[in-house]
Amino acid sequence: MLSRTVLLPLSLFVSVLSCSRSSDVPSMPDSARDPSTVSVTDPIGDTFGLSGGLQWDLTELTVTRETDGITVRLDFANDVSLPLVADPNALVGLVELDLDQNRATGKLGYVDQLRKDGGSTGLGVDAALNISQIAPDSTLLVYDMGGNPTGKAKVTIGSRQLTIHVPSALIDNDDGYVDAAVIVGNQGRSPTDLAPQSGHLSLVPPAPR
Repeated sequence: MLSRTVLLPLSLFVSVLSCSRSSDVPSMPDSARDPSTVSVTDPIGDTFGLSGGLQWDLTELTVTRETDGITVRLDFANDVSLPLVADPNALVGLVELDLDQNRATGKLGYVDQLRKDGGSTGLGVDAALNISQIAPDSTLLVYDMGGNPTGKAKVTIGSRQLTIHVPSALIDNDDGYVDAAVIVGNQGRSPTDLAPQSGHLSLVPPAPR
């Protein structure tokens, strides 16, 4: 039975955000070129945040399976910089992961609670990456299903890109095949965008030959 409890007590992200149907089936990523990488694009200009703050706008979510973990890449229509606590326009958000790709074994994530369209990711969230608080050493905390930090993942910030390498030890030594979704917003006002638009990104093992 699916637990409906919240994954993480991340007040910095959720204290200023509010909740509000679309399909919960997986989005269809392009994995033909490389079965270890999947990407889903997100339309530019589809933000839904309150006026008066920076509208963080996702353009793509990518997950790559590595020999020692996974790499998550977020692409934006905005220039990305290190979030500052005092900046109301600073980027906040969560990447949520369903490690066993089984909705029934995880928890209800913040993406489904904070989205404005009433839709569902179809995820049973087992782990999350907190992009609201990137430390000066370019790391962020990874959390398990119980909301407990498991360690720090390395972050690389490009002009309009944020890349996170997550060692497998921080995600219960998972095999790297995961489902994922992300929600972002600004610190001062509200959530502004999520990806995918419906369902979730799914990185699945290649079919046996």
